[in-house]
Amino acid sequence: MAKVYVVTSGHYSDYCIKAVFSDKIEVLKFVQAYNENETNDYNHACVEEYELDVCVDKTKQGLVLYRVGIRMNGDVYTVGVSEEDSGVRFYPRFGDHAKNPPLAATFDVWAKTKKHAIKIANERRAQLIATEQWGKE
Repeated sequence: MAKVYVVTSGHYSDYCIKAVFSDKIEVLKFVQAYNENETNDYNHACVEEYELDVCVDKTKQGLVLYRVGIRMNGDVYTVGVSEEDSGVRFYPRFGDHAKNPPLAATFDVWAKTKKHAIKIANERRAQLIATEQWGKE
C-alpha cells in the first residue's frame, strides 16, 4: 500500500499539519530544515506515517468500524461508530488496578451491524480471558 507522510507540530489546541509528502526522503529533509530554524522545542516538527486507502476493501464489503465498550463480565455499555482503529484498550479499576484486572475494555471492530460488532467484541473478550491476556496490552 502507498504511504503518506504528514508533518505536524504543536500539541493539543496548537497541533497542526505543516505539510504532506509522498516521499520519505523529502519529508525528512523538510523536517530537518524546519527544526533547524525553529527555536521553540514545543513547535518542532514531527512525521506521522499513514497508509492510504486502508479502509477501501472493508467499506466495499459493507463493513463499518465500530467501537464496542464491554465489561469483563460481558456486559456491553456502549456501541457506536469509531473514528480510528485502535484495536483494544483496557480501562483499569480505580485505586486497585495494580492488583486486579481491568473491569472494562473497548474494542474497535469491523462489522456489518451493531449486533455483529457486539458479537465480534464479545468473542475477542472471551478469548482474551481464556488465554489470560485480559488487561495486557
